[in-house]
Amino acid sequence: PHPPGQAQILISEAAKNLNIPITMVFKPWKQCQFLVGNGTYDALFAAAYPGINVQLVEFPKISIGVPDRSKAIGTMKIYLIRRKGSTAD
Repeated sequence: PHPPGQAQILISEAAKNLNIPITMVFKPWKQCQFLVGNGTYDALFAAAYPGINVQLVEFPKISIGVPDRSKAIGTMKIYLIRRKGSTAD
């Protein structure tokens, strides 16, 4: 997104500090999964374990099937909000 969010800035700075060239692209989630699965892209950002097809990606793990939470770049809370005046509940 433009301007980039906090997570994009953190990833860009980490890559810069490690001298790792990266290019970020923004596409619909299903398309991103497909493009990582077919080898077009190397990584996904903001992937939730186990909410993603674990046959496509590798999470850092502390043991078989248990993600290493210390390697997470952050956590987020997602809220469902509604338009003012909406009767959706």
